[in-house]
Amino acid sequence: MSRLMTIEEILNGCGGAVMESRFAPDDEDPEMSVLTQVAYCRGHLINEEGDYTSRESLSRWYNLGYGLRLWDGTPTDEEREAEPWRT
Repeated sequence: MSRLMTIEEILNGCGGAVMESRFAPDDEDPEMSVLTQVAYCRGHLINEEGDYTSRESLSRWYNLGYGLRLWDGTPTDEEREAEPWRT
């Protein structure tokens, strides 16, 4: 069972998580959500490919509609659907 992490946990701690990124639909692609393994430390994120998200970007886009959020493990589809995104 996975749990959606709070922004406070991520801004004040370090560890590993699963990032869920949600993208708005456009003319070519439907709305989609992607899961990626990341490491976080005091709000900064990095993934296996070396892509980096700053503390400022994380704070701005955390759990916001078409943004990103972190889970303490790989969430099931049911867990993801049960946690609403902020609007």
